Order: sequence, then C-alpha cells, then structure tokens
Amino acid sequence: MTLSFFLSLCIDVSVAIYFRPRRQRADINESPQNTENVNRVASTEGLDAHAYNNLNCNEQNQPLDDTVPQTDHPMDGSASQKIFPEPSVLTGERSDENSCTSQSQTSPEPDLTVKKRRISEPEMKPPSADILVEMIDTHTIEPGVSPTNASSEQIGRMSASDYRVSQLKRKAPKISGRAMHSFMEHPWRHLFKPKPASIVSPFYDAEFPADWYEEIKPSGYTGLSKGLFHKPNNGNPTASNQPKILDAVSPLAIESFRRRHNLNHILELREQNSELPSIPEVGLGDATDEDAFVEGLVRDGYTYPVLYRLKTPYGNGAKLGSVHIEVCLPDRIDLQTLSLDQFAINVRTGKRGFDTAKMMVDDLFWVYSLVPTSKFATTKMPPPQNLREACDPQNTTVWRVHRFAPIRRKLTPATPGYVVDITKVKRDVIAKIYMKGSREMTPITKNRAINEREFFQLKRNRFIIAPYRKPQLAYMVFCNMYASVQAHKELRSHMADVIYVPPAPRAPFGVERAPELFESRIKDKPRSFSMFQQDPKSVPRFLDEVYSTTAGAITACVANSHDKAVYSVIWSSPDVNSYPALVQFQIPIPAETG
Repeated sequence: MTLSFFLSLCIDVSVAIYFRPRRQRADINESPQNTENVNRVASTEGLDAHAYNNLNCNEQNQPLDDTVPQTDHPMDGSASQKIFPEPSVLTGERSDENSCTSQSQTSPEPDLTVKKRRISEPEMKPPSADILVEMIDTHTIEPGVSPTNASSEQIGRMSASDYRVSQLKRKAPKISGRAMHSFMEHPWRHLFKPKPASIVSPFYDAEFPADWYEEIKPSGYTGLSKGLFHKPNNGNPTASNQPKILDAVSPLAIESFRRRHNLNHILELREQNSELPSIPEVGLGDATDEDAFVEGLVRDGYTYPVLYRLKTPYGNGAKLGSVHIEVCLPDRIDLQTLSLDQFAINVRTGKRGFDTAKMMVDDLFWVYSLVPTSKFATTKMPPPQNLREACDPQNTTVWRVHRFAPIRRKLTPATPGYVVDITKVKRDVIAKIYMKGSREMTPITKNRAINEREFFQLKRNRFIIAPYRKPQLAYMVFCNMYASVQAHKELRSHMADVIYVPPAPRAPFGVERAPELFESRIKDKPRSFSMFQQDPKSVPRFLDEVYSTTAGAITACVANSHDKAVYSVIWSSPDVNSYPALVQFQIPIPAETG
C-alpha cells in the first residue's frame, strides 16, 4: 500500500513538472529567485506537500477556476474558448478555502508548479453548426466599418480579429458606375433598353469597316438581323479601351435634337410669314481651318451632337444621312437627309468653309444644330411624304447644317489603284478607277488629283496611288439595344418596308501616278523579274498589291456591266399576331454604259 501510494505521488509530480508552461519556465530560468523557489518545491517536503494537495483536490472532484487570462485567444470569452479549451495555469491559491488551507500551512512561499487540466470526452466532440456560425460572426471583417482607434477599455471587450480590423486603414470605395439614359419621348421608347451615358473624350474609334458588320443585301433592311443593333461598350473610353463612336451618342441627345428642330413649328412660322432661323455670317476659314477635325466626342457648349454620315457630294457641298434610326424614324423622316454647304460653321474653328475635294463618302460628322433651307423657307415646298423622297439626294432637303464638326478618319497612304477607263467630256476628263478594297468602279475628275497636268496624262491600264480606306458601314443602325425578344421582332417589322439607298461611289482624293520604281517592277515581272535578286524581302508585298488590285478591278468591271432592278412586294397575313414580310425580286438588266 505504501509503495503504490508513493508511485502515484511520483507520477503526479512528474506530470505537473512536464506540463509546466514555457513562459513560466523561461521566467524561472532567468530569475534566480524563481530558481530558489523551484528548489524548495523540488525538495522532499515540498513534493510531499504539493502532491498531497493535488491528491486532495482530485479526490474531492472540485473544479479548478482559471484565474489567469489566456493571451493567445480573444479576451471577451468567445465561443472558441469554450469549445477548444487550452491548458490553464493553476496557482497555489484555490477558490475553495476549505480544500486549500493545507497548502498555505505547509509552504509559505508561492507555489509555481503548474498542472495541465485533462480534457474530458464531451469537450473533444466536434462543434455544432450554431457554434461555428457564432465563431464566424465573431471573426468576420465588416467592410463597411470605418477604422477607429481602440481604447484600452474597448480592447478588453473585443476579440483579436476585431482589434486587427480597427487598426486597418481602409480607402473610401470608388463609384465606377455610369448613369443609364433611356428614351423618354420617342414613339419606340418601350422597345429599347437603357444605354450608358455619353462621356466627352477623344478616345473613340471612328472606323466602321463593312466586313466587320452584317452585309446588307439588295433586299434592304428586312434582310438584317444582328446588323441593326450595336452592343454598347459599358467601359469608360481610355487610350487602351476605345469604344466605337456609336457609343458616344446618347438617346437624350437624339430626343433633344428632334425637339429643338420641330418641323411643325417651322411650318407655323412660314404660314405666318415670320422670320425663320438662319445661319449668321462668320469669317471664312483659311486652308488650315478647312482640314480641322475633332477627335472623339466634343460638345458645343452644353449641346450634345448626333451622328451623320456623308452620303454623296453635291455641288460645293454634300448630302448627309443619319447614322441612327431613332433620329428620323418613325415620324421625323425630314431629318434623314441634310444639306451641308459652305456657310455651315465648324465648331472646331468657329469659321465657315471646307474643302470638298478632301471629303470622302462615309466620312462622319457631328451635327449640333440645323436651320431650314432657303427653298423650304421662302416657298411653299412641302416636306417629304415618305422615306423614298427623303433619301433621294437629288431632292431639296428641309434642313441644312448650321453647326457641325468633321470627325478625323484613318486613311492608308499610298493605296494602289487601277485606271480602267478614261472618258473625255468637253474640256474635262473623267477617269474610271478601281481602288484596292473598294469593290466598285469610281469616277473621278481633275479636282481629285494632286496635279491637274499629271491627271490629264493618265492612261488606261496604269496604276495610281491615293490615300484611302476600306468601305465603311453604309446603313442605319439603332442607338439602343432591344428590350426583349418580342421587341426585337417588332423593331425588325418596322424596318421591313424601309427603303435602302446605297451610297455614292467612294472617290479618293490626292490621286497621283504610281512611282516609276513601281511601274518598272511591273514591266520587269513578265520578263526576268530581277526583284528577287535586288530586294527579295519586298516581293510578297509587291505581288499582293498587284494581284489584289488587278483581280478587284476585274470583279468591279463584271459587276458594273449590268444594273440591278429590285421590286418590293409586302406580304401580310390576317393574323394580327403576325408581322408583314417584305419580298424583293432582283432582276439584272444590262447597263446602258456597259
């Protein structure tokens, strides 16, 4: 009995010494006073007394209170302390005075030995879902909380994670969203989605190559599906992200443009013989002002513009056509075609005048304001009754441009071309040429050449060069996307009977003869073709320009040998839920000039 009792005492003492906290061990080793205390406890009498006290506590099954806080866990008594208890530090003092009086009588010095508390089986079970949720809520960082300096009183009541959050320096959230604009007065406003607001910026792409979009067929707008709608770019225009210039037009700008140029108000003023708006006289721009272009979207004061396209040159000016369908349809067909003359004011320079010889079909213009044409203001000229009359470039328009701005285009310098035919008309010469990538025959006169004397020396089957670009998008598109599938079908039905008038041939400017080196290489090709020995790296590019230009010229001649007459027939159904279908028959007719 004595031997077993002595062995149990030794085991309890060894366990108590082994599970002593490291921090207290370090303190004992560093302090000589603590070393003496340990030696006292390690003596025979100290061991017997300490083991006797531990034995009494174990026999009575009394709980031991943790009086020293834990420094590696939250100080607010969170759920993590209850579920995963850490070894507590037990000092010589006990909360129960009756069970600990023997220790105070045996050893007057404070007892530094620590005994690890045994973990019971219920505490080893996995935590429940409610407790885990409570833990997550306790340690979750709330982004909306502003950083505050925690005081000493608050530190005692907050968790460690909350304390770390309070010390973080958070930045105020940046609002990157853009306002969404919708049609408010347009007759088709219920069929469109909202569109991001316009941003005044030079970073817009003004190029619309025709091969990037759906090709329009002789059937017109009824054959288009996805080509009628342009998916907007929601990003801000930057140097690395350049949206299309179509995204710069807002539906609010279109409605404001329609409202400011009210046809009914002009008709009332004309009936009352009142003075109609006109263009004020300004100075004539010089040669540098005639080439003034703008980059991206530019406002005229507080006025946002709408987008127009050059349809055809006309006299000393040009005829412009609307790019967006909502500007002229369904009830403002008078705004589809505008006249641009030499009295229009360029907002870039504040002066009038432009060089028609440097304008090309499909060039884009910002239009800010209009005034009635002289013929419409002084005569009883009626407005157009249908879209066919409005699109005819030979008819007099209702409006002419007051303030505008040409948009800069990207031209490829020294684009090769081919002279197909030359016709002399009185004292002038008309040359039919084909430009690489144009897919059509284009007649030009001397005002399109750099040197008139050199233009009169042009011959058939010779190459020319001029600044040029690929064919651009040549039909109208919607400003906003459709709101639903049914809205898509309804909008397509509205466009089924809309006539499509192809633009005029795209005549280049700055035409000149090909360099002598280029012509010498062409003459040398059927013979020895010494270019392989002189400059072999330039051979692929040279052959590509020659073959693509000549093959395109042959194709354009074949297409120009016959005209195409298109007859439209609208088929409808008595079913009110069905949409009418437009059927067009294309009949080739030999051209008179073929």
